[in-house]
Amino acid sequence: MKTRQYLKEGQILFREGSQSDFIFVVEKGEFEVSRQNRDGRVEVIDVLRPDDIFGELGVIESRPRTATVRALKDGVVAIVSKEEMLRTVRQNPQALMLILKTMAQRVRQASQQGRKKVLRARSKYDLASQAV
Repeated sequence: MKTRQYLKEGQILFREGSQSDFIFVVEKGEFEVSRQNRDGRVEVIDVLRPDDIFGELGVIESRPRTATVRALKDGVVAIVSKEEMLRTVRQNPQALMLILKTMAQRVRQASQQGRKKVLRARSKYDLASQAV
């Protein structure tokens, strides 16, 4: 039997720093992934949609959540425990590929965002040096 959680618009599923016990799969709705940056401002990292997997990093590493997830619309997520995930991967190693693909996409996205920040910082520096 699949466990699901129903969330209303604006409801927080979990917060940055909370314990990582479960992986989630979006079945319905949209979910904002955000975290506080060094300045204390909230930064939106991603928007998750149906069939997106999230929460895997903390579960795999047995570390706290690295972001906060909030429902942007009423939604439903399937909840997968670490034990369920391990059992599924043992029975069907191809299931691991889906998790690895998700993680690889996030690394690529973070790399591209980091590159954009560097370019913006360079542009600001160039503008400032031209003004002097």
